[in-house]
Amino acid sequence: MTAQRVPFLSFATVAERDAYWPAATAPLGAQCVTLDTHAQWELNDQTGARKWTPPWNISWGSVTTPAVVTAGQSGIGNAMTALTGYALTAVAVNNRRWRISTYIPRIGIAAVGSEILINVQGGVTGTSLFCQTRFNVAQVPSAGSIPGVYIETQYATVASTHLMSVALQCTASTASLSYVGLSSGFLSVEDIGPSTPVPV
Repeated sequence: MTAQRVPFLSFATVAERDAYWPAATAPLGAQCVTLDTHAQWELNDQTGARKWTPPWNISWGSVTTPAVVTAGQSGIGNAMTALTGYALTAVAVNNRRWRISTYIPRIGIAAVGSEILINVQGGVTGTSLFCQTRFNVAQVPSAGSIPGVYIETQYATVASTHLMSVALQCTASTASLSYVGLSSGFLSVEDIGPSTPVPV
């Protein structure tokens, strides 16, 4: 096998990069920067096709702008109910790992059922369950609130556009929940690296 020297180039824009170095013909492992966004790129086939991506074996950071919640919602009962403001769209490529995080500043409880459920959802239709957190009746006071609920989960990506959301339910038909949305409430999606271990 003959080693190939791959230059590291800079381009003014992605369009200039693609005109000079199309993904179909540029050598795998090629790296460059585009000066308009100061982004670094690597040509690889880790997603199942030759594609320019950020360098593969590192985290890529925020996948999309986090949803910041500034309003609340009341009257949540025994139907799973999407929370106002906790929604975003995130586009995935194959074989990456996402960290999905959400924070609800407070869940108010008017009456308690057997369980309180919090779903983190995504997928093409927004109904795929990524994570479910449960509070049973023994963990919750008869009335009052649950302060500061933080949930974090991970997802090994498959290429698609995800409609991300957070939903809340109380399992008793007489129960009533509300949540308080403050500037600190959020839903975020971060790329934290490849979905398989990095070779060493």
